[in-house]
Amino acid sequence: MTAIDDDEVSQTLSLEDYIAQLAVKFVIPNVAVGSIIGKGGSNISLIQTQSQARIQLSKIGETWPGAGLGGLEGGAPLPGPDRILLISGSLDSLLTALHAVLTAFRAAPSALAAVSGREDGTMCLRLLVHARLCGTLIGRGGATIRSFKEASGAVFNISPAPGPGEPPERVVRVTGQPDELLKAVALVLTKLSQNPDYAALTDTHDRVGMVIGRAGSVVNQLKAVLGVRIHISPRGDYLPGTLLRRCEIIGPPENVTLARHVIEQKVKGGQE
Repeated sequence: MTAIDDDEVSQTLSLEDYIAQLAVKFVIPNVAVGSIIGKGGSNISLIQTQSQARIQLSKIGETWPGAGLGGLEGGAPLPGPDRILLISGSLDSLLTALHAVLTAFRAAPSALAAVSGREDGTMCLRLLVHARLCGTLIGRGGATIRSFKEASGAVFNISPAPGPGEPPERVVRVTGQPDELLKAVALVLTKLSQNPDYAALTDTHDRVGMVIGRAGSVVNQLKAVLGVRIHISPRGDYLPGTLLRRCEIIGPPENVTLARHVIEQKVKGGQE
């Protein structure tokens, strides 16, 4: 147990209250990324504020191996690698954010061309679903995925299972009008979240990286400015029954409260 001086207090954060219920990854053509971000990050900030969802884009060097696949099945390759878009939050906030992303695509001709599904004005989204969850999505004899097609009006195509050394996800292509895409994604997430392995196989847990910062920058800054000590349990040492790690803050009461507030905002807002 950590030693505490007489003039210090200790608070242990349970990050469980700040863990998104749902998360979904999309493969996005690089040419469409700018429409999501906006000038100086204005659009992505607005989408996060209005939807209360968290949005992350992979860095330029962190790309999906199937680069240049584009939106249309069998279509011409697109310039540049594909990026990963992660949206997390409640179902309502996630769908609100996705609607804003689709609206941004429609407002940018180059982005719209990159995600166009067919010549009838439809769009194509590529979801990344862990291969171990795809059985839940497909259903016995394909019954579940067929019901999704009927309920949403969207067209579904699922890539083959990954081979050795390949990423563990399968690509779920969903093609349709924006309202059909939103219905389809809602159906997919609702079904996947019923799988007991969902949280462990998605990015809905373990936000410790946001607290630590790059090379410990966030923790080091809090220590230097506020004079607090921060101890984060090692990976694998989780709160009972969860995949969440402990974050203990020790120091003067006022400084501990302020440090806790900063950490909570980091986790809620997802900003490094």
